[in-house]
Amino acid sequence: MLDYTPLIVLANFFLFPGFAFSFIVSWFFYWVFRKLRARLQARRGPPWYQPLIDLVKLFSKETILPITAQKTYFILAPLMALASLLLALILMPIGFTSAPAAFVGDLIVVIYLLLMFGVSTALAGSASGSPYGAIGASRELSLIIGYEAVFAAGALVPALAAKSLLLDNIVALQAGGNWLLVRFPFAAVAVLLCIAAKLKVKPFDMPDAKQEIVAGPFTEYTGPLLGIWYLAKMLAWFVLSALFVDLFLGGGDGLVFPLNLVSFLIKCFVVVVVMTIFEVANARYRIDQAFSRYLTVIFALALIDIIRFWVGSYLGWW
Repeated sequence: MLDYTPLIVLANFFLFPGFAFSFIVSWFFYWVFRKLRARLQARRGPPWYQPLIDLVKLFSKETILPITAQKTYFILAPLMALASLLLALILMPIGFTSAPAAFVGDLIVVIYLLLMFGVSTALAGSASGSPYGAIGASRELSLIIGYEAVFAAGALVPALAAKSLLLDNIVALQAGGNWLLVRFPFAAVAVLLCIAAKLKVKPFDMPDAKQEIVAGPFTEYTGPLLGIWYLAKMLAWFVLSALFVDLFLGGGDGLVFPLNLVSFLIKCFVVVVVMTIFEVANARYRIDQAFSRYLTVIFALALIDIIRFWVGSYLGWW
């Protein structure tokens, strides 16, 4: 009897919920971000096919490696970023009750993989040999130090509520509309603000601030390598919004197919819209301002709900 397990794994990685499906959804979400941002700024914005045209243009151009770059790390960085996001995606339940590659403790691995996306950005800047890249890498690392502990603490709250580090169990706990956003709003806000930093949404876009340091870590990238970065940044919009939906908005709400997938994507769409409005409504922070806010006010939000959970558990509220 034939073993189809390797084929199923490949299908999960390359088709659903892997590269093919996520590329289509990410393309749409990234276009929504650009279009809505433009309309809110009284501009027309790009047509729906613009992200695809940008990718085709980049992948059709020549890759030029800077003489001063550390070429191995310079090439490896965008590949690491894209691979980490795709691996995180197959560990998350995308509308369904179970993820393709779910295992006990997968939430920790997802947090680690999303951290690697930021580390890859810092690696790209430091390996580029450009002063703009070096400044961008320094800002990226400072931002990571500020938000990563907050992100982990906020994501811990749903895990405590479900008494499990398995994302499937966290989603199952919220079946029937019992969203953890309602029970733990402070942790949800903390995680959402950390997602804003991971997406480089204002006011947390210091690492690639165009008005200050050109494109920061991506300044020296050209051709297909820049195309991979563009693809990874698009994909991040879907992966990070999907994680927030799984943690606090109930995933697919336990509905039957295709309603579960439709429900899931609508919630992701709402997260993208919220991030876009947040981008337009804020001006960029200085790096010290962002760092201090994450380690004080935003970290306090996550800690409030951790304390609320323990007190509520002791008093029998949950």
